[in-house]
Amino acid sequence: MADEKWETQLCRGGAFGDSITQEAFENGGWGARLVAQLTRRGDVVNRGFSGYNTEWAVRTLDKVFPVKHAPQAASAWGLYSSAVVTVFFGANDASTPGSRQAVPVDAFVANLRKICLRVAAWADGSAIPLTLVVIGCPPVHREQRLAFQVEKYGKKATGVPERSLEMAQEYAAAAMAVANELALEWAAPVAPHRTVHALNLCELMLSSSPDNWSHFLRDGLHLSRQGNEFVYTALSALLPHVVGDHPLFFPHHSRIDAGDVDASFDVDANQPSRDVAAAASASRLAPAGA
Repeated sequence: MADEKWETQLCRGGAFGDSITQEAFENGGWGARLVAQLTRRGDVVNRGFSGYNTEWAVRTLDKVFPVKHAPQAASAWGLYSSAVVTVFFGANDASTPGSRQAVPVDAFVANLRKICLRVAAWADGSAIPLTLVVIGCPPVHREQRLAFQVEKYGKKATGVPERSLEMAQEYAAAAMAVANELALEWAAPVAPHRTVHALNLCELMLSSSPDNWSHFLRDGLHLSRQGNEFVYTALSALLPHVVGDHPLFFPHHSRIDAGDVDASFDVDANQPSRDVAAAASASRLAPAGA
């Protein structure tokens, strides 16, 4: 750490989603792992809403990603050099049609697009680059869901699953379509300050372990410890400029010269190394993909 590059700004991170995001910051969660990696490198905010679908989530946008008062908040943005946001919905939207949480796939697509555009507008108010990661919902394991139903409701369990693998695949694919559409719309020179990644968690989990993908889930829907590790690893591969490579916030104590403290905190003297690090990070950014 003593030889690490440093700067006077942080990465601004945010995770927006349902219970899979809300739980992500618990011990062993994918969000908690990211926060640990970004200690003294970034500020990460959890905006996970358990049980929410996209229809309900869009009604939180004015508070979660405010844009009306961006000018008044401009001074706070001087603290950040970049923004990275994950948008992770679909698990509840893909409930059995007609149920309380279900959202038709066309409405889900429209809502998800609205969410992503709001995130972009929120970041634009900061005049810093945005990296947006759209994550498709995980697969649904029928037997695990039924077992969880019995465990939770006992004799009142219906024996009819409220979600299915096929629906999860459909909604995950729809989320990827939104991400790829935005990637095309924001391609340089239109919006070079925006980067979109698409992470189809459903298909990645199914393909990585075709005969035993259920171990990624604890109740047929929510992530197990292995599932959280899987998500963290996938995000780390997508975002190397954030996870592990982002400069330290101010110099490591071993680089502070007690005889010339002011020089140790001279940003201009440190600027060349910051530019090199920024260029290296930019070269690693990849376009959206499945």
